[in-house]
Amino acid sequence: MLDSLFEFIKQLFTLIYQFIIYILEMLQNLL
Repeated sequence: MLDSLFEFIKQLFTLIYQFIIYILEMLQNLL
């Protein structure tokens, strides 16, 4: 149970990280 929860959180953070990088790149293109 704990392992699957950890995997889920890890994937969630990976998604959030990629999303932030995507936003930052878009902002750089706008400036």
